[in-house]
Amino acid sequence: MKLLAVDSATAQLAVGVCDGNGEWRRDLLDHTAHAGRLPAVVHEVLTEAGIAARDLDGLIAGIGPGSFAGLRTGLGFAQAMAWALRIPIVTVGSLECMAATLLGHAGTKLAVPVLDARMGAVYLGVYRGAEDAPECVAPPEELAADEVSARIAGIRDVPERGIALGGNGLLLDGADALRDRAWAGFTPGLFPTAAILLAIGRRRFASGAAVDVDALRPLYVRDRVALTAAERAAGATLGIGAART
Repeated sequence: MKLLAVDSATAQLAVGVCDGNGEWRRDLLDHTAHAGRLPAVVHEVLTEAGIAARDLDGLIAGIGPGSFAGLRTGLGFAQAMAWALRIPIVTVGSLECMAATLLGHAGTKLAVPVLDARMGAVYLGVYRGAEDAPECVAPPEELAADEVSARIAGIRDVPERGIALGGNGLLLDGADALRDRAWAGFTPGLFPTAAILLAIGRRRFASGAAVDVDALRPLYVRDRVALTAAERAAGATLGIGAART
């Protein structure tokens, strides 16, 4: 099965192609907008694989959470290709993709990806299971950066050495203190990768988990990133997940 995977929700642009014989991947860490790069990178990887877009059997799309602009770029691109080529699509969340990498660490029983959500907040989830089939224990949520330690400390029945942490949210004030404890893994440079997108995506296609392209929706987690003029005039500020005064 010839598949294309695309994720641009985070600071790392991940593009991958696979067929029955091999994989061709790009993971490009770039803190600027992905919009101008994505089509060229997809073309480059497809050319390297020797696969024409018209020969693709399916698409794997990253659905977030992450940057609003980056997420819309990648998801819109994948959705447009699926419509144009009339091929099915499966989705992979940013945090579950990161969790899959963490679940590959020896001794890991739980994976906790922590992604910088900006504005002093993080996106955090809790997962268990296999590398290519992470199972969500606690769904993605938005937390203040200084609440991360307490949230992880609240995980019961699994000792620290059985928990793997990863993601740039671990480098924020209030979370970096976690670094020196005895984890199964601590990987602050972790982002979604093309290899994991392809691994999870292949499994989902095999299980018949394709989604309706018309109903495809991003996983924002955070509802708002701006205030109305009236809210600004009233002195409101954006808190965790909503405007507050």
